[in-house]
Amino acid sequence: MEIHALKLLITQDELNAAAARVLPSEAPLRDVKVRLTAEGVYVEGVYAVLMGLPFETRWKVGVREGKLAARLAGIRVIGVGVGMLNGLLMSAVAEAAAREEALQVEGDTVLLDVDRLLARQGFPSRTNLTAVRCAEGQLWIEASNRV
Repeated sequence: MEIHALKLLITQDELNAAAARVLPSEAPLRDVKVRLTAEGVYVEGVYAVLMGLPFETRWKVGVREGKLAARLAGIRVIGVGVGMLNGLLMSAVAEAAAREEALQVEGDTVLLDVDRLLARQGFPSRTNLTAVRCAEGQLWIEASNRV
């Protein structure tokens, strides 16, 4: 299967429902919510290790080498230095991503190989992703066989 033209809309509510389904119950993240704005994807919640730390991250999304890319653009956590947090957060993301072969972490960027993800679900494909953009409450993913 090869996608020649696609414009996919994913809503904020759909992303929140997916996050609730895929986050394991033993994960130290609680009350995770996704918020979509023109500035990017915000993920907020509580990181509950020793005590509950409320956090908010902002991710810039795009396409890199045919993969969905989300680059950590900002992080806020009450009571912890931001410099230390970036490394801790990306280490935790890399550890979680290691369980999914379609995910890869490079520095402060998470890459999702949609083609690999679909193939694992029985849909070998070439998506030809060209753009990802955010709007208020919406995530748009576009594909075209024209570059």
